[in-house]
Amino acid sequence: MDENGAIASAYPFSTAPTPHQVRITDGPVVHAMCAVDALGLAAMLDTDIEVTSSDPLTHAPITVTIRDQHLSSDPASAVVFVGGQATQGPSADTCCNYLNFFTDRSTAARWATDHPHIGGEILDLPQAHTLGNQIFANLIE
Repeated sequence: MDENGAIASAYPFSTAPTPHQVRITDGPVVHAMCAVDALGLAAMLDTDIEVTSSDPLTHAPITVTIRDQHLSSDPASAVVFVGGQATQGPSADTCCNYLNFFTDRSTAARWATDHPHIGGEILDLPQAHTLGNQIFANLIE
């Protein structure tokens, strides 16, 4: 809830725009709280999706498509940094801002070096997709 008592997010969805826009096949365009949340939506909703985002360091566009749980991306070298602050609080504040797509591993590593207070690791897209599926695949059931 936000400071006015309105719904701010309902994982994995955000009511406010985020860097991770998800086009749901035969459905709406929504915003995901983070890159991993976006990747888990296809399994959660049992449908195909297209995610558009951008590299937080270079601002280069990144598109990830999931069709029948098969993943493709542009650029093909895209990765996900999965991290968070070592503080207490809602994951929306301590993690979501730090789970992002990057155009490649070296860009993600450079971002991590520039943000030493954010612990985490770089995952290849298939690894990040598996993580999203583990979190969200059975959520509705």
